[in-house]
Amino acid sequence: MNLRAITTNLLLAAVYGAAGAATLAVGQTVGPNLSSMLWIGSGIALAVALLVPFAVWPGVALGAMVATLSEGSPILHVIATGIANGGEVALAMFLLSNAGFNRRFGTVRDVLLFLGLACGLAAAMTALISVTSLILTGGMPASAFGRIWPMWWLTHGLGMLLVVPLALIVRARGFELDHASRGEAFVLLSAIGVASWISFLAPPNSLRAEVFFLPFPLLLMAAVRGDALVATLGGLIATVLALVGALFARGPFSLGTSNEALFLTWSFASVTIIAAVIATAVVRERALAQRELESGERRLRAVLEATSEGILVADDLGRVTDVNSAFLRLVGEDDDGVAPRYSEVTAFLDRLRPTDTDRARQHPAVLDPDIDHDRTATAELRLSGGRVVEAESVPLPGPAEHAGRVWSLRDVTQRVESEEERRRLHEQILHSQKLEGLGVLAGGVAHDFNNVLAGIMGYAELLLAQPDLTDEGKADAEGIIKAAQHAAGLCGQLLTYAGKTTAVLGPVDLAACAHDMRHFMAMSVSKNVELTLEVPDDEVVAVADEVQIRQVIFNLVTNASEAILEGPGSGRVLVRVGTRHCDRRWLDRAYAADGLRVGDYAMIEVEDDGVGMNADEVAQIFDPFYSSKGPGRGLGLSAVMGVLRSHQGALVVNTEAGLGTRFQIILPKSGQADATPGARAPRRAPIDGPATILVVDDEPVVRETVARMLRKDGHEVLQAGDGDAALELLAERHDEVALMVLDLTMPHRDGLSTLAEMRTRGYSVPVLLASGYSGEAVPADAAVAGFIQKPFRSAELRERVATVLSSGAAPV
Repeated sequence: MNLRAITTNLLLAAVYGAAGAATLAVGQTVGPNLSSMLWIGSGIALAVALLVPFAVWPGVALGAMVATLSEGSPILHVIATGIANGGEVALAMFLLSNAGFNRRFGTVRDVLLFLGLACGLAAAMTALISVTSLILTGGMPASAFGRIWPMWWLTHGLGMLLVVPLALIVRARGFELDHASRGEAFVLLSAIGVASWISFLAPPNSLRAEVFFLPFPLLLMAAVRGDALVATLGGLIATVLALVGALFARGPFSLGTSNEALFLTWSFASVTIIAAVIATAVVRERALAQRELESGERRLRAVLEATSEGILVADDLGRVTDVNSAFLRLVGEDDDGVAPRYSEVTAFLDRLRPTDTDRARQHPAVLDPDIDHDRTATAELRLSGGRVVEAESVPLPGPAEHAGRVWSLRDVTQRVESEEERRRLHEQILHSQKLEGLGVLAGGVAHDFNNVLAGIMGYAELLLAQPDLTDEGKADAEGIIKAAQHAAGLCGQLLTYAGKTTAVLGPVDLAACAHDMRHFMAMSVSKNVELTLEVPDDEVVAVADEVQIRQVIFNLVTNASEAILEGPGSGRVLVRVGTRHCDRRWLDRAYAADGLRVGDYAMIEVEDDGVGMNADEVAQIFDPFYSSKGPGRGLGLSAVMGVLRSHQGALVVNTEAGLGTRFQIILPKSGQADATPGARAPRRAPIDGPATILVVDDEPVVRETVARMLRKDGHEVLQAGDGDAALELLAERHDEVALMVLDLTMPHRDGLSTLAEMRTRGYSVPVLLASGYSGEAVPADAAVAGFIQKPFRSAELRERVATVLSSGAAPV
């Protein structure tokens, strides 16, 4: 044991011995067979044991032996009394610690543990040992055991009741009061003292002695209205006055012998203190439970208010019992601050129930209080302003069969919009891929068909050049050439759709262009259609090919006029020119907008109030030869799309069946597109007469017709069927070859790779590039002397060849 423990035990032994000696001295006046009226030392000893962190039973045992020795008892009884009193404290502490006793002494469980284990078992054990040792040493006859042991037990138990609860309460909470004010506590304690004095110190058998119950209401009031400290002090006051009255043979319990009177007093005092302590614990537990309930409700409210989901709780009759602020914001209500004074569930059911009949059948009104109580229901509801709410309803658990329901509502507008935007972008990507695939197909068909037409036109040209050809034969040859030219024009439209046309880009004032086309556009629309132009006074300069842009405007105006004629037969076509700032949202909706940046663009709008289009029709309008008016008659909007691709422009369609259509076209403003200077072809000395020309083409028909055309002009012609064969010829005769007519698209080694290999080997032969594609397919850095598109007539070939030979090499 440390110094503090030794000091505490010695001090406790002194206090215990003095209190015990005084108690025994007073007890001698009560009766010859009773050693004390109240063993206050038991309460002091257990209180100290509960308040300090070390054992105090040695001090208690020493103090008990000192008190017993002062009475002149035999040494055996003195030792047995020390063991009994020290063991009382040790046993009480052991039992209380193992039972989970809380030293704050605030619950009914703690009170019952204290009464049963300390005041009950431990005090009974002490009384048993002490009375037995007293009999064994001859201090009392054995026949008195049944009368003395209970009273000895009560003296120790009552001592604990008087001291321990008060000590624990003061140690836990001090002298501060939880409920009553100091003035109210003083009044209650004074009233308990007066009521106890009136009854317990009254003469025996008097009227005052008969009203011994007067302190009880006041003690209960102290427990309920006051505090544990007030109730414990009140019980202590009533008990002390009752014991004093019994000591002096006063009060209601002065009946029979002195021991009988004392037993009645002890019983009353025990019941009084126990009732006060238990009532105080009950009230305190109830107050703690109420505070915890209120705290739980506050936490629950905080959780409900912290969540972003709207929460509504209703009882089994559909009446709202609670909502959070998120719900009120969601449905557009205002919280008046008085909870739960809200309208019934059905008041907002009409606003939140699905309006679509099919949806209502598929998702029964999730907020309907009449739905199956055991079922969880969900629905997607659309509110005013376009908001979309996802609602879920679950049964509310409770003691009743149907305690109500809980609804959670979350705003999923952004998610729904994102899904719709993702779906739209997916459809747009699919459409773009379809258009790209069609473009590749169209370009390939046009190229191959142009190669075939080149052979047809070439043979027709050669036939027409025969000196002995009859007039009828000449007419036939001219017919073949015209038919081939017409087919070549159709191939040109296919190349335009594929975005492989040659666009001569430059600054174009769209406002002036629209003004110039006004008369032409008015002639292209029906007399019942009103043409309106909204053109600014300032210039709207775009980087474009004016001829192709005029064709785009003409196509759109013609389509708009035809859309009006499909409807009522009269209406208006509006052509608007201006500028527009295109944000990412607009560009994401646009066709052919891949790679375009957010910014300002020149704009052309063509709007009509005709029949409009549905979603299925819009998905097909850019397909070649598609028309809503029957079999396709041309490329129309597909050619418009090709022009926009070659111009780095884009297009948005706004239309709805029965409400007209508006096409918005954007083009780069002047200054946004910079031309990239092309490379220049190698130069040689000019040649005015016949020369050696190498013709390279994988199509034998084209190669032969071109060779025959060139020979008619006196040129020597070498032929190669692919790039590798051409390189082999150049390796032998590159100094003789004055010009190469090179096909762009060939198997194995195409025209561009052949050209690159020529420059790598140092061959400076000028190249006239030929292709069924337009010149758009030729890279800007290709060092060629010129380009000629198939099919071509002999005169065009003669002119290009003469130009290249006479100039040495012409820049692209």
